[in-house]
Amino acid sequence: MSKKMRRASDLSHEAKWGKLTPEEIAYVEQKLQDKEADEDEDLDTWIFIVGRLGLTRHRPLLEKFLYYQTEPWVCMQALKALCTYWEYTKDYLKELKMFIRGVEWDPHDDIRLWALSIAGDFLKENDDPELLQLVLDVFENLEKLNSFHEHSTYAREFIRSCAFNALAIASGKKYQDLTDTDDIENCLLNGQMELLDLSVLKKARQRLQQKF
Repeated sequence: MSKKMRRASDLSHEAKWGKLTPEEIAYVEQKLQDKEADEDEDLDTWIFIVGRLGLTRHRPLLEKFLYYQTEPWVCMQALKALCTYWEYTKDYLKELKMFIRGVEWDPHDDIRLWALSIAGDFLKENDDPELLQLVLDVFENLEKLNSFHEHSTYAREFIRSCAFNALAIASGKKYQDLTDTDDIENCLLNGQMELLDLSVLKKARQRLQQKF
């Protein structure tokens, strides 16, 4: 009699610490490769597990989920695995820029926010003027980028606060030195830009001038 498999949430938790058994890993891989995986309500969890465990042999499979339009969290987990966990960002700059500009299947900007974070990390070590300009545009001209969704003032300023911190990381700041996004958001809502470290924006503009 075969041992009953643990729930997806339990497997996900254990994957954070790399504690899955070979049988459990095989089970997750089978779930992800199943021809009906697109209809699996735990699809984002299987992708997360594969990403955290570093199972890069499934890279081609995860690539297709970057364009999975049914559930944004599936797309976000694929992006996270490929760029954050596996550090293949350079190969997915086209998709990264697409998500930062905004896509129809990301109504709550879940993918966009993660893409901004990835962009900050990438730009800290690499040059891509188009990507840097795009992140700066999210902070300074978000309304011009939004062609699919309308945002409340609060949602708009939260997105801008995430873009600001992505620019801060790109400028060389450490994560522990970042201003909390809630504090940035409050500054933006209250018109108190002077309370922010505006050198972050200055460095981004200077960097762009050097490249163009």
